[in-house]
Amino acid sequence: MLVVGFGQNYTSFGGIVAGADNTTHGAWSSVLGGTENTASGAVSTITAGRGNSADSFSASVSGGLNNAATGVFSSVSGGLSNRAEGPVSTVSGGSDNAVFGEVSSILGGIGNSINGYRATIAGGENNFVGGYAATVSGGFGNGSHNDHSTVAGGRNNTAAATGATVSSGQYKIAASEGCAAGDSVPDGGGC
Repeated sequence: MLVVGFGQNYTSFGGIVAGADNTTHGAWSSVLGGTENTASGAVSTITAGRGNSADSFSASVSGGLNNAATGVFSSVSGGLSNRAEGPVSTVSGGSDNAVFGEVSSILGGIGNSINGYRATIAGGENNFVGGYAATVSGGFGNGSHNDHSTVAGGRNNTAAATGATVSSGQYKIAASEGCAAGDSVPDGGGC
């Protein structure tokens, strides 16, 4: 173990702990800088920041404040209070985002969450994805709740059926399979 800086705590071997008041517990885990970070998963890494944790095998946090990568092969690139809990999940930035689904990603925004498998949220605020290979591109309060469903943007829109799409607007619901609710449907409308 290579130790640089002060206040370091380590209980395993094969890694690096640098910065101030950082901790490594996993074999070959490293904290390369920052303060009050903890790498407890084997082969986990924290590059910098404060109060970050990488708690599973090969999990990583690149920086930011109070981020956590707890799924195997999960990562958080930065931001504030983001969580990558699903296996092979990613949060790139933003704040208060959480990925619980496997092989899923949130690119940014605020307060977004994913429970679906192979799902994506590109940004926006308070969006949710729960289906397999489902997507929310942005907007506010949108939900893509079923497999292969998509909400491109707008506000408080819901793609509730398999393959359903809402392109924009507000308070639109695509509730039947393959339905596409968009600008041509009046607010509050759907299919």
